[in-house]
Amino acid sequence: MEGITTFKSDYRPYEVVPPPRHLPEEYRPKQGDIDLDTTYRQDFNAYPVHPVARVRPLERRSVKKGKLDTVPTYKDDYRAWAPEKSHLYKPEHAYHPPTVRFGNPTTFQDDYVPRAAQPRPSFKPGAAAPLSTAPFHGDTSHRLDFVPYELEPKPAQPVPRQAPRAAPIRPASQRRKKFPFQGRSTTQEDFPEWEACRPREPLRPQQQMPGPSGTFDGESTFQSHYVPHQLVPTASCKPAQAAVCSSSPFDGVTWYSTEFAPKRREVCPASYPSPPGYIFDTTNSRGHKFFRKIAPAASSGQAS
Repeated sequence: MEGITTFKSDYRPYEVVPPPRHLPEEYRPKQGDIDLDTTYRQDFNAYPVHPVARVRPLERRSVKKGKLDTVPTYKDDYRAWAPEKSHLYKPEHAYHPPTVRFGNPTTFQDDYVPRAAQPRPSFKPGAAAPLSTAPFHGDTSHRLDFVPYELEPKPAQPVPRQAPRAAPIRPASQRRKKFPFQGRSTTQEDFPEWEACRPREPLRPQQQMPGPSGTFDGESTFQSHYVPHQLVPTASCKPAQAAVCSSSPFDGVTWYSTEFAPKRREVCPASYPSPPGYIFDTTNSRGHKFFRKIAPAASSGQAS
């Protein structure tokens, strides 16, 4: 064995060349002074600022003194109606099942003729087997019909023909030179055996901090280094509870009292059994009455 593999015979080492690296240009500061000018300073045009006009309406000096009427319009105009129970207008219809037989027979009832059920005759043989009086002779159809034949002697055969040996199908070996087997492989050549030796003492980390000397007095580092300080309460920023009192008398004037215009009280036409100025028109299925307003021309003609 030559010990040459396909990889060793086909592999060709190439020279490793590092890739080219781009070197940045050297930084060179610009000459001159910075003008510190921005786009905002160039494009911004300053204009004079005028005070904003007030949108608040002018105060009205006309104050009417008097007692405020606190009755709202809803309570003044609203008239409560007595609740009326609505009648049911659904016709009363009670279902009564028919007492007469249904006169429309189905196709099954017309074509089906009931018949009495008749049991089918049983083809099962009786339980009692017929007994024969003749003695049993033990003859079967095989014994009666079987004819024995004599076997002919087998012809003599020649002990066997020698078949030619089959030629091997594997291809012929192309090796011409024969070399003795060395018993060496690529792994044995590239990975030699190392002598393994056990260390005498285990490797232990060296202790960097010295061990404590003496007895433990029971005091921790926090207790030895802690310095107590006196607590200083935080000043309260909450305003005082005293209310601001004014020396001027309270006039009790509001915008509602100054700008409220009272309306004329009108009676709801629904409170009348027959509203004035309206003519009864119709009543719907729920019992609500509908009125139609009288035209001015019709009212003047009736008055005349």
